[in-house]
Amino acid sequence: MVASCPEISAAYIGTSRGEIYTLSDAADAELRLVATVEGKIADLFCLVPLSHKSDPASGVKLMVTVLGSTTANILSIDGHSRVSETVAVELDRGSVVTAASLIEDTLILGFRNGLLSILGQGESGSPFRVSHSLPAKLADAITSIVSLPCRPGSIANYFLTTCRDGKYRIYQRRADSTANTDTDEYASQESIILLQETAPPFGPLIEQAWFTTDTVTNTTELMLCGFRSTNAVLWNATQQREVASVDCGGAHRSFAMTLPSSHTQNAVSDSKTQQSKSSEGFRFVFNKASEMHVFSQRRSQAQTLKPGSHGREIRAVSSSGRYTATAAEDTVIRIHEYTHPSLASSKGTRRHSTSTGRFRCVGTIEKHATGIQTLRWHKNTHLFSSGGNEEFFVWKINKIDSDVCPLGIACEAVFRDKSAIGDLRIMDFDVELLSDGGQDVGRASQEEGMPQQFCITMALSNSTVQSYLYSSHMREFKLLGRRHYTGACLMQLRHLGFSSPDTSSHSQPHILTASTDGHLALFVGTQPDLGIEPVATDDASAVPLLEAARPIRPASEGISLITRIHQSGIKSLDMLRIDPSSTTATTSYIIATGGDDNAIGITHLSFSPATGAYTVKGKYIVRSAHAAAVTGIGIAQVEPDREGGGDAIVVSTSNDQRVKKWRVVDWQGQGKTRILLESDEYSGVADCGDLEIVRDDEEEARRCGRDGDDGVQFLVGGVGMEVWRV
Repeated sequence: MVASCPEISAAYIGTSRGEIYTLSDAADAELRLVATVEGKIADLFCLVPLSHKSDPASGVKLMVTVLGSTTANILSIDGHSRVSETVAVELDRGSVVTAASLIEDTLILGFRNGLLSILGQGESGSPFRVSHSLPAKLADAITSIVSLPCRPGSIANYFLTTCRDGKYRIYQRRADSTANTDTDEYASQESIILLQETAPPFGPLIEQAWFTTDTVTNTTELMLCGFRSTNAVLWNATQQREVASVDCGGAHRSFAMTLPSSHTQNAVSDSKTQQSKSSEGFRFVFNKASEMHVFSQRRSQAQTLKPGSHGREIRAVSSSGRYTATAAEDTVIRIHEYTHPSLASSKGTRRHSTSTGRFRCVGTIEKHATGIQTLRWHKNTHLFSSGGNEEFFVWKINKIDSDVCPLGIACEAVFRDKSAIGDLRIMDFDVELLSDGGQDVGRASQEEGMPQQFCITMALSNSTVQSYLYSSHMREFKLLGRRHYTGACLMQLRHLGFSSPDTSSHSQPHILTASTDGHLALFVGTQPDLGIEPVATDDASAVPLLEAARPIRPASEGISLITRIHQSGIKSLDMLRIDPSSTTATTSYIIATGGDDNAIGITHLSFSPATGAYTVKGKYIVRSAHAAAVTGIGIAQVEPDREGGGDAIVVSTSNDQRVKKWRVVDWQGQGKTRILLESDEYSGVADCGDLEIVRDDEEEARRCGRDGDDGVQFLVGGVGMEVWRV
């Protein structure tokens, strides 16, 4: 067995007789015996504590495992290749260590069966014993464990592991205090929290990981090494691109992956700390056909001129304020952090230039197998996504104190209650928080013990509306009920409210849907399973639309409204709720829609708590608002006046590559309602798929130094992405 330690430019060799030798790269170096252990050496692991990385003279710690033994040894070897201390490590019988890392005074071990263990010392010099273990869910070996670089002043309690199941994971070590009721004393116990689980596209085998510094951008980047078919691959996980690919015949051979030894910047690899100045440096040694081959490069053969985002058109965009999630026809979800520019206040609509604002990809999700239809955020803690084949995933978003991996993304739940065939599309859905166990801080420390319950309502392509109660603690979906529409496909869905003010698990959601027949339909609850047929109305060609929306069921059975807005399918929808000053007053909703008929529609809906009924107060439409189908629409803001009326600002985009700003004058009907075109701009985004209003929370506004005078931003996604301000 051979282990290398580039910090001190030395290699360690273990023999079947228990002898350990060292060899340096000095010109007059010779093989020197360091120590001897009892038994046949199974593996060697170089452990360099974080405090020792800047001082090679402080030596190295070498962990030695012996075949068939339940005890391993950590040898402290000084700069003169002498053993100064030996510490025992207690192991379970039959366990095979495949990865090891020493982070401060904590030893982390990975095993062949996928088990991950944290070991600590009671006193200096005492044996390392297991303080916490993460059960092995897979039978694949953990191949490397590295410490995650943290921001200055942060505690190094994050680490990254790679596994032969094709995924890399980021964990957080947390000290939990437990009380002893007999002695009234508290004991600290280690626990491991999974923050991120990602399968890079080059898989399926990942063997090593390290961090390098890009000399151009001066940023630290994560590099992954593994195998894809018969090729060894070096993958830049930060930039999401392939750096090197070597035809070696596959992973079933002897090999070693490392960085060029002539470089001298910090990089960490599989419990071996390595040095590199270029993030693209790579050295790979392997045997093939009874021959040893050496591949080495200082930089990649292909250079990126301009980094992109998705490989196909963006079809869904969702913003939490700080983070923006985009989904495209390439079935990939990317999470971006947008750097807001400092803009002078001006009227009208103006696009941000690339010199003042930029997107930074902080996360990538590749789990969907079909086209993604919709994305929804809940604050900065949860992301929900839906697609074809009734795919629906809940993603837990965790903040990490690291510039390399600022976000941890883990799949929290998968929707299982599918139809018999399971080939439907979840066209749209909405999410409402029912109970919250903690504040929105988005850190893993609040993940445990603070369950959250969500009401999730989905619109399926077979005209079915179904609602579920989802618990983040149980990670289960409980069916609340189903309703059916006509044969027209449901395209859009929003929650209006709930049947009880406390939004308990027993309350039923009030649901607004839009479909391919141009109608808006309202469901009060999803039980019982009642069919809805559209009401014959007049041709919606006038402004305003004067036909009335009719209730389909009496109030005792749950009122359902349906009203026609467009001549054909409704492609986009946005809604804002205007809460009254008192609980007995009427709640107003402004609904903006864009259709296949190139028109935009505005609907004023009201809800009376006294009668429990919804009423359409007014409907207005602009024919030929665009030269093509309106694929994105958003309500930027509502400007109330003292008399209770006010104007609404609506923005829209279309396949005609125009972005338009509309003013809906007196939309609540206090006077004469008009829809005025205020701005018409060209967009560089072709084949627009979605539009999203960015509404900053207080924390995000403080972070960016924004105030109310900066206006409202919105994103346009298609073949590319743009940020606009209104």
